[in-house]
Amino acid sequence: MEEIKANSLNELRKVISDFRKVVASYDIPIVSGKPCIERGDILFRGQENASWKLETTLERASPDKFYVRGYVHRALRGIHQIESFSGHRWQIDRSKIDAEFADNHEFRINLPGYSYLVYLRHSSFPSPLLDWSESPYVATFFAYESARGKDDLALYCYAERPRGTKGGWSGEALIDVQGPFVTTHKRHFSQRAWYSVAGRWDENRKDHYFVTHEEVFQRNQPDQDVLLKIRMPSSIRKQVLEELGDYNINYFTLFHSEDALIKSIAMTTFDSSDDSHGRTGGR
Repeated sequence: MEEIKANSLNELRKVISDFRKVVASYDIPIVSGKPCIERGDILFRGQENASWKLETTLERASPDKFYVRGYVHRALRGIHQIESFSGHRWQIDRSKIDAEFADNHEFRINLPGYSYLVYLRHSSFPSPLLDWSESPYVATFFAYESARGKDDLALYCYAERPRGTKGGWSGEALIDVQGPFVTTHKRHFSQRAWYSVAGRWDENRKDHYFVTHEEVFQRNQPDQDVLLKIRMPSSIRKQVLEELGDYNINYFTLFHSEDALIKSIAMTTFDSSDDSHGRTGGR
């Protein structure tokens, strides 16, 4: 994993632009004429401390080993209560879940009830899904909004398929990117969210078990699962949040709730770099 320092949003834009040129375009040969140049996806994730690992909420909640099938069945235990309270309906036939797992194969992590699992992830249920955003600005907001100390924070840039294809060896840990096309929280769409899951195949059980994303990233492969870590100083927090606010990126636009609205107003009121109003000179 390459690591670069950016000291401002302008420097961040330059680093991301350079990264795109290197890993996010590839040629598709055409029988006649020039090759078609495709642009690959880059996903972004912000973390308020650059020393933190890339961990899922499931990893942080429990050190236990979880198989996908077992985790999905656990997650479904509370679905009727959640549906009754929330009014959402996921139309999941639990009797057919095991039949879906019968179609498992090694190089694709199957997640039945994916929309429901995304909903749980947004509601703080321990999840194997690591969340990313299509927007570097949304990811930067999440890195800076909680950054109160002196430590650098990090913005991760992830290109799953820089050349348009992806492969692997039998028994090797893999990252599977799950797309954004689900019916779930409004915030999923506001945050332009994508999700990834990391796992390893167990041939005896014909199922994957979850592993850390870092197990894959530490292989430093040049043609797939390419990760760039951009360190940024926490000292520019106010300037960054104000500029992101000019792009209409704030708590309310990303979470769409009354609590988020009040939090957004509080941030504007107390985190503004304009200290000329409403403050006395003494304590």
